[in-house]
Amino acid sequence: MENTNDNVLSFKNFKEYGSHILLERGLRLGDTLWFMPCEGRSFQVKLNRTRYDICSSSEHKGLVDGNKIFLPNLCGKPFFYQISLGLKNSNDESEHDSRYLLKSMSSIPFRLNYSFSFESFLERGDVIDIGYNRIRGQTIRNEEDHEMLLFEESDELLSNLPLLTSDLNILLEGETGTGKTVLAKKIHEKSQRRGNFVHVNLSSFSEGLIESELFGHTKGAFTGAISSKRGAFMQANHGTLFLDEIDSLSPYLQTKLLLTLDSKIVRPVGGEETFSPDIRLILASGKKLTHLVREKKMREDFYYRISSGIKLELIPLREKRANIQKACNWFMEQEDVMISLSLMNFYMEFPWPGNLRQLFSHLKRKKILTKGRKLFYDKSDEDLVFGFKMEDKFLLSDDIIKLHEFKHRYIKHVYMRFDGSLDQISSVLGISRNTLRTSMEKKVMLQ
Repeated sequence: MENTNDNVLSFKNFKEYGSHILLERGLRLGDTLWFMPCEGRSFQVKLNRTRYDICSSSEHKGLVDGNKIFLPNLCGKPFFYQISLGLKNSNDESEHDSRYLLKSMSSIPFRLNYSFSFESFLERGDVIDIGYNRIRGQTIRNEEDHEMLLFEESDELLSNLPLLTSDLNILLEGETGTGKTVLAKKIHEKSQRRGNFVHVNLSSFSEGLIESELFGHTKGAFTGAISSKRGAFMQANHGTLFLDEIDSLSPYLQTKLLLTLDSKIVRPVGGEETFSPDIRLILASGKKLTHLVREKKMREDFYYRISSGIKLELIPLREKRANIQKACNWFMEQEDVMISLSLMNFYMEFPWPGNLRQLFSHLKRKKILTKGRKLFYDKSDEDLVFGFKMEDKFLLSDDIIKLHEFKHRYIKHVYMRFDGSLDQISSVLGISRNTLRTSMEKKVMLQ
Protein backbone atom coordinates (compact mmCIF):
# COMPACT_ATOMS: atom_id res chain seq x y z
CA MET A 1 0.00 0.00 0.00
CA GLU A 2 1.26 3.47 -0.86
CA ASN A 3 2.14 5.67 2.07
CA THR A 4 -0.06 8.77 2.19
CA ASN A 5 -0.95 11.31 4.83
CA ASP A 6 -4.62 10.39 4.57
CA ASN A 7 -6.13 9.24 7.84
CA VAL A 8 -7.67 5.80 7.90
CA LEU A 9 -11.22 6.03 9.19
CA SER A 10 -12.40 4.03 12.18
CA PHE A 11 -16.09 3.10 12.44
CA LYS A 12 -17.42 2.13 15.86
CA ASN A 13 -20.66 1.04 14.23
CA PHE A 14 -18.96 -1.18 11.67
CA LYS A 15 -21.29 -4.03 12.61
CA GLU A 16 -24.31 -1.92 11.77
CA TYR A 17 -23.21 -2.01 8.13
CA GLY A 18 -23.18 -5.82 8.25
CA SER A 19 -19.58 -6.67 9.15
CA HIS A 20 -19.91 -10.37 8.24
CA ILE A 21 -21.09 -9.57 4.72
CA LEU A 22 -18.45 -6.88 4.31
CA LEU A 23 -15.67 -9.25 5.32
CA GLU A 24 -16.77 -11.55 2.51
CA ARG A 25 -17.86 -9.13 -0.22
CA GLY A 26 -16.58 -5.69 0.77
CA LEU A 27 -14.22 -3.75 -1.49
CA ARG A 28 -10.72 -3.93 0.00
CA LEU A 29 -7.11 -2.97 -0.59
CA GLY A 30 -5.82 -4.35 -3.88
CA ASP A 31 -9.27 -4.55 -5.48
CA THR A 32 -10.05 -2.65 -8.67
CA LEU A 33 -12.65 -0.04 -9.59
CA TRP A 34 -13.64 0.29 -13.25
CA PHE A 35 -14.58 3.84 -14.30
CA MET A 36 -16.82 4.37 -17.32
CA PRO A 37 -17.07 8.15 -17.91
CA CYS A 38 -20.02 9.54 -19.83
CA GLU A 39 -17.45 10.77 -22.35
CA GLY A 40 -13.98 9.50 -23.17
CA ARG A 41 -12.39 6.11 -22.58
CA SER A 42 -12.92 3.77 -19.64
CA PHE A 43 -10.10 3.24 -17.16
CA GLN A 44 -9.27 1.19 -14.07
CA VAL A 45 -8.00 2.26 -10.67
CA LYS A 46 -6.35 -0.26 -8.39
CA LEU A 47 -7.20 0.61 -4.81
CA ASN A 48 -3.85 1.03 -3.01
CA ARG A 49 -4.51 4.25 -1.07
CA THR A 50 -6.55 4.95 2.05
CA ARG A 51 -8.58 7.69 0.37
CA TYR A 52 -9.61 8.80 -3.08
CA ASP A 53 -11.40 12.04 -4.01
CA ILE A 54 -13.85 11.89 -6.92
CA CYS A 55 -14.31 15.37 -8.37
CA SER A 56 -16.28 16.88 -11.23
CA SER A 57 -14.33 18.17 -14.19
CA SER A 58 -15.05 20.35 -17.21
CA GLU A 59 -12.86 18.06 -19.31
CA HIS A 60 -14.51 15.62 -21.71
CA LYS A 61 -12.68 12.61 -20.34
CA GLY A 62 -11.76 10.97 -17.06
CA LEU A 63 -8.41 11.64 -15.40
CA VAL A 64 -6.47 10.20 -12.44
CA ASP A 65 -3.97 12.39 -10.58
CA GLY A 66 -2.60 10.75 -7.45
CA ASN A 67 -5.54 10.14 -5.15
CA LYS A 68 -7.81 12.45 -7.14
CA ILE A 69 -10.13 11.07 -9.82
CA PHE A 70 -11.77 13.58 -12.18
CA LEU A 71 -14.94 12.70 -14.09
CA PRO A 72 -16.82 14.68 -16.77
CA ASN A 73 -19.69 16.74 -15.39
CA LEU A 74 -22.88 16.93 -17.45
CA CYS A 75 -25.15 17.57 -14.45
CA GLY A 76 -24.47 21.29 -14.08
CA LYS A 77 -23.81 21.19 -10.32
CA PRO A 78 -20.23 20.31 -9.29
CA PHE A 79 -19.96 17.06 -7.33
CA PHE A 80 -17.44 15.80 -4.79
CA TYR A 81 -17.26 12.29 -3.28
CA GLN A 82 -14.73 10.41 -1.17
CA ILE A 83 -13.81 6.74 -1.13
CA SER A 84 -12.16 6.09 2.25
CA LEU A 85 -10.79 2.99 3.88
CA GLY A 86 -12.79 2.12 6.99
CA LEU A 87 -11.36 -0.12 9.71
CA LYS A 88 -13.20 -2.37 12.12
CA ASN A 89 -10.50 -1.58 14.68
CA SER A 90 -8.35 1.56 14.48
CA ASN A 91 -5.45 -0.35 16.09
CA ASP A 92 -5.49 -3.01 13.38
CA GLU A 93 -2.26 -2.32 11.50
CA SER A 94 -2.71 -5.26 9.13
CA GLU A 95 -5.91 -3.68 7.77
CA HIS A 96 -7.19 -7.21 7.10
CA ASP A 97 -10.72 -6.17 8.06
CA SER A 98 -10.66 -2.81 6.27
CA ARG A 99 -13.26 -1.99 3.64
CA TYR A 100 -13.91 1.04 1.43
CA LEU A 101 -16.71 3.50 2.14
CA LEU A 102 -18.16 5.85 -0.49
CA LYS A 103 -19.52 9.14 0.85
CA SER A 104 -21.01 12.22 -0.81
CA MET A 105 -19.24 15.38 0.35
CA SER A 106 -21.84 17.61 -1.34
CA SER A 107 -25.61 17.70 -1.53
CA ILE A 108 -25.70 15.34 -4.51
CA PRO A 109 -26.33 11.64 -3.78
CA PHE A 110 -24.97 8.77 -5.84
CA ARG A 111 -26.84 5.74 -7.10
CA LEU A 112 -25.69 2.43 -5.64
CA ASN A 113 -27.17 -0.52 -7.50
CA TYR A 114 -29.89 1.84 -8.80
CA SER A 115 -30.89 3.21 -5.35
CA PHE A 116 -29.95 6.68 -4.09
CA SER A 117 -27.51 6.96 -1.19
CA PHE A 118 -25.23 9.53 0.45
CA GLU A 119 -22.98 7.04 2.27
CA SER A 120 -22.39 3.31 1.95
CA PHE A 121 -19.70 0.67 2.16
CA LEU A 122 -18.93 -0.83 -1.25
CA GLU A 123 -19.14 -4.50 -2.16
CA ARG A 124 -17.58 -6.37 -5.04
CA GLY A 125 -19.85 -6.27 -8.05
CA ASP A 126 -21.57 -3.02 -7.03
CA VAL A 127 -22.66 -0.55 -9.72
CA ILE A 128 -22.30 3.15 -8.80
CA ASP A 129 -23.71 6.00 -10.89
CA ILE A 130 -22.31 9.51 -10.34
CA GLY A 131 -23.98 11.93 -12.68
CA TYR A 132 -23.82 10.25 -16.05
CA ASN A 133 -20.64 8.38 -15.12
CA ARG A 134 -20.63 4.76 -14.02
CA ILE A 135 -18.27 2.98 -11.62
CA ARG A 136 -18.19 -0.78 -11.16
CA GLY A 137 -16.62 -2.70 -8.34
CA GLN A 138 -14.36 -5.67 -8.97
CA THR A 139 -16.26 -8.72 -10.14
CA ILE A 140 -17.07 -11.31 -7.52
CA ARG A 141 -15.83 -14.33 -9.45
CA ASN A 142 -14.23 -15.30 -12.70
CA GLU A 143 -16.02 -14.99 -16.03
CA GLU A 144 -16.67 -18.70 -16.38
CA ASP A 145 -18.44 -18.68 -13.00
CA HIS A 146 -20.87 -15.86 -13.77
CA GLU A 147 -23.96 -18.03 -13.59
CA MET A 148 -22.80 -19.47 -10.27
CA LEU A 149 -23.35 -16.03 -8.76
CA LEU A 150 -27.04 -16.77 -9.00
CA PHE A 151 -27.03 -20.20 -7.39
CA GLU A 152 -27.28 -19.17 -3.75
CA GLU A 153 -29.59 -22.12 -3.13
CA SER A 154 -26.72 -24.48 -4.05
CA ASP A 155 -24.00 -22.83 -1.94
CA GLU A 156 -24.45 -25.32 0.89
CA LEU A 157 -24.03 -28.27 -1.47
CA LEU A 158 -21.05 -26.83 -3.36
CA SER A 159 -19.22 -26.15 -0.09
CA ASN A 160 -19.97 -29.55 1.45
CA LEU A 161 -17.14 -31.88 0.38
CA PRO A 162 -18.60 -35.09 1.92
CA LEU A 163 -21.81 -34.58 -0.06
CA LEU A 164 -19.96 -33.69 -3.26
CA THR A 165 -17.77 -36.78 -3.10
CA SER A 166 -20.58 -39.17 -2.15
CA ASP A 167 -22.52 -41.31 -4.64
CA LEU A 168 -25.91 -39.88 -3.64
CA ASN A 169 -28.20 -39.05 -6.55
CA ILE A 170 -28.87 -35.37 -7.14
CA LEU A 171 -32.19 -34.15 -8.55
CA LEU A 172 -32.31 -30.62 -10.01
CA GLU A 173 -35.68 -29.02 -10.71
CA GLY A 174 -35.96 -25.74 -12.56
CA GLU A 175 -37.47 -24.08 -15.59
CA THR A 176 -35.63 -23.85 -18.88
CA GLY A 177 -32.67 -21.50 -18.75
CA THR A 178 -32.20 -21.55 -14.97
CA GLY A 179 -28.74 -23.11 -15.27
CA LYS A 180 -29.27 -26.78 -14.45
CA THR A 181 -26.52 -27.93 -16.83
CA VAL A 182 -24.04 -25.34 -15.51
CA LEU A 183 -24.72 -26.45 -11.95
CA ALA A 184 -24.41 -30.15 -12.85
CA LYS A 185 -20.98 -29.52 -14.42
CA LYS A 186 -19.88 -27.54 -11.37
CA ILE A 187 -20.91 -30.39 -9.07
CA HIS A 188 -18.90 -32.82 -11.22
CA GLU A 189 -15.83 -30.56 -11.14
CA LYS A 190 -15.95 -30.38 -7.36
CA SER A 191 -16.75 -34.07 -6.84
CA GLN A 192 -13.11 -35.20 -7.35
CA ARG A 193 -14.28 -37.94 -9.71
CA ARG A 194 -11.65 -38.80 -12.29
CA GLY A 195 -14.09 -39.99 -14.99
CA ASN A 196 -16.00 -38.04 -17.63
CA PHE A 197 -19.04 -35.80 -17.33
CA VAL A 198 -21.61 -37.36 -19.71
CA HIS A 199 -24.69 -35.30 -20.57
CA VAL A 200 -27.73 -37.06 -22.08
CA ASN A 201 -30.81 -35.03 -23.00
CA LEU A 202 -33.51 -37.69 -22.85
CA SER A 203 -36.08 -35.62 -24.74
CA SER A 204 -33.89 -35.53 -27.85
CA PHE A 205 -34.14 -39.30 -28.44
CA SER A 206 -37.08 -41.43 -29.51
CA GLU A 207 -38.22 -44.07 -27.03
CA GLY A 208 -36.74 -46.85 -29.16
CA LEU A 209 -33.25 -45.30 -29.04
CA ILE A 210 -33.04 -44.24 -25.38
CA GLU A 211 -32.29 -47.79 -24.11
CA SER A 212 -29.37 -48.11 -26.52
CA GLU A 213 -28.15 -44.60 -25.66
CA LEU A 214 -28.17 -45.31 -21.93
CA PHE A 215 -27.16 -48.96 -21.72
CA GLY A 216 -25.40 -49.53 -25.06
CA HIS A 217 -25.97 -52.41 -27.46
CA THR A 218 -24.15 -55.33 -29.04
CA LYS A 219 -23.54 -55.82 -32.75
CA GLY A 220 -26.68 -57.14 -34.47
CA ALA A 221 -28.93 -56.41 -31.49
CA PHE A 222 -31.40 -54.69 -33.83
CA THR A 223 -31.64 -53.53 -37.43
CA GLY A 224 -28.91 -50.96 -38.01
CA ALA A 225 -26.71 -52.11 -35.12
CA ILE A 226 -23.69 -52.76 -37.34
CA SER A 227 -21.28 -52.51 -34.41
CA SER A 228 -21.31 -52.59 -30.63
CA LYS A 229 -21.76 -49.37 -28.69
CA ARG A 230 -20.96 -48.36 -25.13
CA GLY A 231 -23.90 -46.66 -23.45
CA ALA A 232 -23.85 -43.49 -21.36
CA PHE A 233 -23.62 -45.48 -18.11
CA MET A 234 -20.33 -47.06 -19.18
CA GLN A 235 -19.01 -43.83 -20.74
CA ALA A 236 -19.50 -42.15 -17.36
CA ASN A 237 -17.72 -44.88 -15.39
CA HIS A 238 -15.82 -43.27 -12.46
CA GLY A 239 -17.45 -39.97 -13.47
CA THR A 240 -20.85 -38.28 -13.57
CA LEU A 241 -23.90 -39.14 -15.67
CA PHE A 242 -26.25 -36.19 -16.14
CA LEU A 243 -29.72 -37.25 -17.31
CA ASP A 244 -31.50 -34.09 -18.47
CA GLU A 245 -35.28 -33.79 -19.03
CA ILE A 246 -35.99 -36.84 -16.86
CA ASP A 247 -39.65 -35.76 -16.92
CA SER A 248 -39.87 -36.82 -20.60
CA LEU A 249 -39.35 -40.56 -19.85
CA SER A 250 -42.25 -42.87 -20.58
CA PRO A 251 -43.51 -45.18 -17.76
CA TYR A 252 -41.90 -48.15 -19.58
CA LEU A 253 -38.46 -46.52 -19.58
CA GLN A 254 -38.98 -45.35 -16.00
CA THR A 255 -39.34 -49.01 -15.06
CA LYS A 256 -36.18 -50.00 -16.94
CA LEU A 257 -34.16 -47.19 -15.36
CA LEU A 258 -35.56 -47.96 -11.90
CA LEU A 259 -34.36 -51.57 -12.15
CA THR A 260 -30.90 -50.34 -13.14
CA LEU A 261 -30.72 -47.86 -10.28
CA ASP A 262 -31.81 -50.50 -7.76
CA SER A 263 -29.45 -53.25 -8.95
CA LYS A 264 -26.62 -50.93 -10.11
CA ILE A 265 -26.16 -53.39 -12.97
CA VAL A 266 -26.17 -52.44 -16.66
CA ARG A 267 -26.89 -54.89 -19.47
CA PRO A 268 -26.41 -53.69 -23.08
CA VAL A 269 -29.33 -54.23 -25.44
CA GLY A 270 -28.95 -57.68 -27.03
CA GLY A 271 -26.09 -58.66 -24.72
CA GLU A 272 -25.68 -61.18 -21.93
CA GLU A 273 -22.70 -59.71 -20.12
CA THR A 274 -23.48 -57.26 -17.29
CA PHE A 275 -21.48 -54.37 -15.89
CA SER A 276 -21.51 -52.41 -12.62
CA PRO A 277 -20.23 -48.92 -13.43
CA ASP A 278 -19.17 -46.52 -10.66
CA ILE A 279 -21.10 -43.32 -11.39
CA ARG A 280 -22.57 -40.25 -9.69
CA LEU A 281 -26.04 -39.70 -11.15
CA ILE A 282 -27.48 -36.20 -11.56
CA LEU A 283 -31.01 -35.87 -12.93
CA ALA A 284 -32.76 -32.70 -14.08
CA SER A 285 -36.35 -31.79 -14.80
CA GLY A 286 -37.98 -28.65 -16.18
CA LYS A 287 -41.22 -29.55 -14.42
CA LYS A 288 -42.16 -30.30 -10.82
CA LEU A 289 -42.07 -34.08 -10.64
CA THR A 290 -44.61 -34.22 -7.80
CA HIS A 291 -47.14 -32.76 -10.26
CA LEU A 292 -46.34 -35.54 -12.75
CA VAL A 293 -46.83 -38.15 -10.03
CA ARG A 294 -50.25 -36.72 -9.19
CA GLU A 295 -51.16 -36.75 -12.88
CA LYS A 296 -50.06 -40.42 -13.15
CA LYS A 297 -47.39 -39.50 -15.68
CA MET A 298 -44.57 -40.65 -13.41
CA ARG A 299 -44.38 -43.77 -11.29
CA GLU A 300 -44.34 -43.09 -7.56
CA ASP A 301 -41.59 -45.64 -6.89
CA PHE A 302 -39.45 -44.11 -9.64
CA TYR A 303 -39.92 -40.62 -8.21
CA TYR A 304 -39.04 -41.72 -4.68
CA ARG A 305 -35.94 -43.50 -5.98
CA ILE A 306 -34.51 -40.54 -7.92
CA SER A 307 -35.41 -38.00 -5.22
CA SER A 308 -34.04 -40.05 -2.31
CA GLY A 309 -30.66 -38.33 -2.39
CA ILE A 310 -30.22 -34.56 -2.73
CA LYS A 311 -32.92 -32.37 -4.26
CA LEU A 312 -32.39 -28.78 -5.37
CA GLU A 313 -34.87 -26.36 -6.93
CA LEU A 314 -33.45 -23.57 -9.09
CA ILE A 315 -35.58 -20.47 -8.71
CA PRO A 316 -36.73 -18.63 -11.89
CA LEU A 317 -35.65 -15.02 -12.36
CA ARG A 318 -39.16 -13.62 -11.93
CA GLU A 319 -39.22 -14.98 -8.36
CA LYS A 320 -35.77 -13.67 -7.46
CA ARG A 321 -35.42 -10.37 -9.27
CA ALA A 322 -32.17 -9.43 -7.51
CA ASN A 323 -30.57 -12.05 -9.75
CA ILE A 324 -31.62 -10.06 -12.83
CA GLN A 325 -29.54 -7.15 -11.55
CA LYS A 326 -26.60 -9.44 -10.72
CA ALA A 327 -26.67 -10.91 -14.22
CA CYS A 328 -26.88 -7.46 -15.84
CA ASN A 329 -24.03 -6.18 -13.66
CA TRP A 330 -21.87 -9.12 -14.76
CA PHE A 331 -22.72 -8.46 -18.41
CA MET A 332 -21.80 -4.78 -18.10
CA GLU A 333 -18.50 -5.75 -16.49
CA GLN A 334 -17.55 -8.24 -19.17
CA GLU A 335 -18.82 -6.38 -22.24
CA ASP A 336 -17.92 -2.81 -21.18
CA VAL A 337 -21.42 -1.46 -21.73
CA MET A 338 -23.82 0.65 -19.65
CA ILE A 339 -27.47 -0.28 -19.12
CA SER A 340 -29.59 2.81 -18.54
CA LEU A 341 -31.68 3.09 -15.39
CA SER A 342 -34.97 3.00 -17.31
CA LEU A 343 -33.86 -0.11 -19.21
CA MET A 344 -32.74 -1.81 -15.99
CA ASN A 345 -36.16 -1.07 -14.48
CA PHE A 346 -37.79 -2.66 -17.53
CA TYR A 347 -35.62 -5.78 -17.20
CA MET A 348 -36.42 -6.00 -13.50
CA GLU A 349 -40.15 -6.04 -14.33
CA PHE A 350 -40.04 -8.42 -17.30
CA PRO A 351 -40.81 -12.07 -16.35
CA TRP A 352 -38.04 -13.69 -18.47
CA PRO A 353 -39.76 -17.03 -19.19
CA GLY A 354 -36.46 -18.30 -20.64
CA ASN A 355 -34.61 -17.16 -17.51
CA LEU A 356 -30.82 -16.70 -17.64
CA ARG A 357 -30.44 -18.13 -21.12
CA GLN A 358 -32.99 -15.70 -22.54
CA LEU A 359 -31.59 -12.71 -20.64
CA PHE A 360 -27.98 -13.23 -21.74
CA SER A 361 -28.99 -13.99 -25.34
CA HIS A 362 -31.05 -10.81 -25.46
CA LEU A 363 -28.25 -8.69 -24.01
CA LYS A 364 -25.68 -10.07 -26.46
CA ARG A 365 -28.00 -9.39 -29.41
CA LYS A 366 -28.77 -5.91 -28.12
CA LYS A 367 -25.06 -5.07 -27.74
CA ILE A 368 -24.39 -6.12 -31.34
CA LEU A 369 -27.26 -4.00 -32.69
CA THR A 370 -26.44 -0.94 -30.59
CA LYS A 371 -23.98 1.72 -31.71
CA GLY A 372 -21.86 2.74 -28.77
CA ARG A 373 -21.74 1.24 -25.30
CA LYS A 374 -24.84 2.80 -23.75
CA LEU A 375 -27.90 0.56 -23.89
CA PHE A 376 -31.36 2.15 -23.86
CA TYR A 377 -34.89 0.81 -24.32
CA ASP A 378 -35.39 0.24 -28.06
CA LYS A 379 -37.07 -1.99 -30.65
CA SER A 380 -35.23 -5.13 -29.50
CA ASP A 381 -36.86 -4.69 -26.09
CA GLU A 382 -40.20 -4.04 -27.80
CA ASP A 383 -39.80 -7.44 -29.46
CA LEU A 384 -39.59 -9.01 -25.99
CA VAL A 385 -42.89 -7.41 -25.04
CA PHE A 386 -44.72 -8.36 -28.24
CA GLY A 387 -43.40 -11.90 -28.03
CA PHE A 388 -44.81 -12.33 -24.54
CA LYS A 389 -48.45 -11.69 -23.71
CA MET A 390 -48.98 -9.55 -20.63
CA GLU A 391 -51.48 -11.97 -19.10
CA ASP A 392 -49.00 -14.84 -19.46
CA LYS A 393 -46.71 -13.02 -17.06
CA PHE A 394 -49.09 -13.76 -14.23
CA LEU A 395 -50.08 -17.24 -15.39
CA LEU A 396 -46.45 -18.30 -14.93
CA SER A 397 -46.76 -17.76 -11.21
CA ASP A 398 -48.84 -19.74 -8.75
CA ASP A 399 -49.39 -16.56 -6.72
CA ILE A 400 -52.72 -14.71 -6.85
CA ILE A 401 -52.25 -10.95 -6.88
CA LYS A 402 -54.81 -8.29 -6.11
CA LEU A 403 -56.46 -6.33 -8.92
CA HIS A 404 -54.88 -3.01 -7.92
CA GLU A 405 -51.43 -4.64 -8.03
CA PHE A 406 -52.14 -5.98 -11.52
CA LYS A 407 -53.18 -2.47 -12.62
CA HIS A 408 -50.02 -0.98 -11.11
CA ARG A 409 -47.75 -3.43 -12.90
CA TYR A 410 -49.52 -2.91 -16.22
CA ILE A 411 -49.31 0.90 -15.95
CA LYS A 412 -45.62 0.58 -15.14
CA HIS A 413 -45.17 -1.67 -18.18
CA VAL A 414 -46.82 0.94 -20.45
CA TYR A 415 -44.83 3.71 -18.74
CA MET A 416 -41.59 1.96 -19.76
CA ARG A 417 -42.80 1.32 -23.29
CA PHE A 418 -43.57 5.01 -23.95
CA ASP A 419 -40.49 6.29 -22.11
CA GLY A 420 -42.50 8.15 -19.47
CA SER A 421 -44.55 10.31 -21.85
CA LEU A 422 -47.69 11.02 -19.80
CA ASP A 423 -49.65 12.27 -22.82
CA GLN A 424 -49.04 9.09 -24.81
CA ILE A 425 -49.59 6.81 -21.81
CA SER A 426 -52.89 8.43 -20.79
CA SER A 427 -54.08 8.35 -24.42
CA VAL A 428 -53.26 4.65 -24.88
CA LEU A 429 -54.83 3.68 -21.53
CA GLY A 430 -57.89 5.85 -22.11
CA ILE A 431 -57.58 7.77 -18.84
CA SER A 432 -56.84 11.39 -17.96
CA ARG A 433 -53.39 12.67 -17.03
CA ASN A 434 -54.60 13.39 -13.49
CA THR A 435 -55.86 9.82 -13.03
CA LEU A 436 -52.60 8.47 -14.42
CA ARG A 437 -50.50 10.70 -12.17
CA THR A 438 -52.56 9.72 -9.11
CA SER A 439 -52.07 6.02 -9.91
CA MET A 440 -48.32 6.51 -10.26
CA GLU A 441 -47.98 8.56 -7.10
CA LYS A 442 -49.73 5.90 -5.05
CA LYS A 443 -46.99 3.45 -5.97
CA VAL A 444 -44.18 6.02 -6.29
CA MET A 445 -43.89 5.00 -9.93
CA LEU A 446 -41.34 7.65 -10.80
CA GLN A 447 -38.73 6.74 -8.21
